[in-house]
Amino acid sequence: MLGLPVKAIQTAKKGKQAYSSLDSKSKTAVNIAVALGALGALFVGYKMVSGMGDMFKSVTGQKWNEERKAEESKERADISDALRDQKQKPSLSKMSAKNIANSLFQAFLNTQPEWSQNLWDEGTDESAVYACLKLLKNSSDWLLVSREYGMPRRRNLASELSYELNTGELGKAREILSKIGVTI
Repeated sequence: MLGLPVKAIQTAKKGKQAYSSLDSKSKTAVNIAVALGALGALFVGYKMVSGMGDMFKSVTGQKWNEERKAEESKERADISDALRDQKQKPSLSKMSAKNIANSLFQAFLNTQPEWSQNLWDEGTDESAVYACLKLLKNSSDWLLVSREYGMPRRRNLASELSYELNTGELGKAREILSKIGVTI
């Protein structure tokens, strides 16, 4: 083991002698090659470290959350643009829309209470979903509630309805929304 550092020192001395015997053009070429090699090593090191950061973000879920927030921000901006273009103003306040959005989210996450006779019937509370949708008076209300709902599970409100409701239930939701001029 002690032989390794001695050999390294001997090799370095030989390299120094070889370098000092070079002409100025050759020394310049060697210097450039060493500089490029060092930059390459730094670049590879940087990529490895930054790749580990991305891997860390993936493992902790931070990357998923950042992507969700970016998608949600774009969705909200698109809905805000659509709201500005509406002829009819929302009949709901922002707070009412937020409450309806929260109620819809809770309805999607619903699980039956302990006293429920049917232990297998967990999931969306469809009657709560319909009740929330019936509170909307026009398409601007739908847009406002959709904006407030956001994308908590990487799905907007229309996608969430399609995901959470079966075909018959979704048909009933579409029927309610069609009365205010909303098609999903």
